[in-house]
Amino acid sequence: MMYCRKDKNILTVSWDRSIAVHSEASEHPRLWRSASNIHGGDITCVAFSRHLGLIATGSTDRVVSLREYERLRLVAPLLGHKADITCLTFLDPFPLLVSADFNGNIAIWVVSPTHIQQQHKHANSVLTRFINMQSLENAAPVNCLGYRYEEEEQLLYIYTGDEDGDIRVWEVSKMLQLGNVQPVEAKREWEPHRKDHFDAKHLTEVHMKRATASPELPCVIKEPVVRQSRTWKGHDDSVRSIQVCKNPLCVVTAGYDHMVKIWSYEGEPLSILRAYGQSSWSFDVKADLSVDEVTLNNVLSKVAVLAKEEGKQKWVKSSRATVAAFDVEKEVQKYISKNKQGNW
Repeated sequence: MMYCRKDKNILTVSWDRSIAVHSEASEHPRLWRSASNIHGGDITCVAFSRHLGLIATGSTDRVVSLREYERLRLVAPLLGHKADITCLTFLDPFPLLVSADFNGNIAIWVVSPTHIQQQHKHANSVLTRFINMQSLENAAPVNCLGYRYEEEEQLLYIYTGDEDGDIRVWEVSKMLQLGNVQPVEAKREWEPHRKDHFDAKHLTEVHMKRATASPELPCVIKEPVVRQSRTWKGHDDSVRSIQVCKNPLCVVTAGYDHMVKIWSYEGEPLSILRAYGQSSWSFDVKADLSVDEVTLNNVLSKVAVLAKEEGKQKWVKSSRATVAAFDVEKEVQKYISKNKQGNW
């Protein structure tokens, strides 16, 4: 399940191999659009990029399906994985998608946003791939992905959390240069509440046959462009979620050890989220306002004026001249005048 705040839509996928876009309204549930049989196996993960206008889904059928957000129509099947897909994430503002499978493979794809006229020459292909190795012999499946992009330095990092509880940081900045990958403009024209329903069974069967015959993740860039810059033991069990945050600057992870931890970008522990006890929380967090402070203060002042006027009108309508109003200050002064010595 994923939430699109700007459109107030909820995106869901299910083991019934369907995808759907719902309205967030709880009083009147509404399904905008859906597609059934988009995979030949259980859907295991989903990623969404409003910047690119794309949705990606992964499945036990070993196919990554790239779809339009507005119509749910297929853009391209991404073939090459030979094991179940475990997680996906888009690398905005680049036309890039990262996928991981149960064998520990991590692939970075160039994708094809439909609103971009001139697509990358290697669109829907793997730029590079690497393996999340625990040792020289063993690889661990990656269960969750995050990333951070430092625009001024042109540095791109991918964060992974794996089955053994380890968190790793991979620098892929060199890939951007050798692959000639540039940021793309965000999609501007939208029809987020479009209604549509269809069955994709026929195309799904075709892509499953192609996936069986396709080679394993052939790469465009042959030389090494990925460098592991950091690694640390994050959890005592599998890492299930990872979020790289900008406000505050931190990485939040959750694992099957029932722990939620907060780290610096470099892996230094900052805090643990607890339901009890003491938790050191000293982050300089600013409120994420959807409007600027000047506009917000103007609105609040106008609301205060309107509320005051409304209060006066209600008081005039409800006032009666039968009983004098009780004034606390006057009553106290009367009491003091009766007791001049002040023993009260």
